[in-house]
Amino acid sequence: MKLNYKALLFVLLFAVKSYAQNRVGNGGDVVTCKDKSPQVLDLYESSAEIITPAETDYQKIVSERLDLLAEAQGKLADQYRIKFSGFLNDSEFKATAKLTDIKDSEHLVLPKGCRLKQAAIRKNATAKNEKLFLFDNDNWQEMDSLNKAALIMHEIIYDHFYKLGERNSIKARKVNALLFSKNFSKKQFWELIQDLKIPIYP
Repeated sequence: MKLNYKALLFVLLFAVKSYAQNRVGNGGDVVTCKDKSPQVLDLYESSAEIITPAETDYQKIVSERLDLLAEAQGKLADQYRIKFSGFLNDSEFKATAKLTDIKDSEHLVLPKGCRLKQAAIRKNATAKNEKLFLFDNDNWQEMDSLNKAALIMHEIIYDHFYKLGERNSIKARKVNALLFSKNFSKKQFWELIQDLKIPIYP
């Protein structure tokens, strides 16, 4: 049987591409419901009253939340600011992206008509010139500024917590939701950090 080297090469290249797209460590989810824009799971499941930002620029909303975090833990806020400063350069927004569904949310059952959708992933490893974060751009364009900001903050926090040993997004979502709540306070922040047993210290 004559071997078709072109066909073999195509299959190998496709396999490598698929493997690269699925080397994921963690990711961010949104809840999509009929006739509503996607909402980051962190905010959707929170019982706290979420802010209504005056800003329409999601990057400014992230900066405001980091300023708020600095009031509770300055070093952590500085660490997240550094991550945020290079975040967009290390992110790819891909149209019609079929993101790997990462089973790390362990979320509550959603109501009828709503579903959970993978909105972003962070890769465990990247090839040369490959971005660390991959976003579903179609979904991104449907999101409002508040949820874009919350999704970015989720990725930054979860990236940190993953390195601390967390293997699901529960704690990252709780901290992120607090940062976007109207009642954020230094006291509440440290009570949550203590309750979740996260190794962050004053």
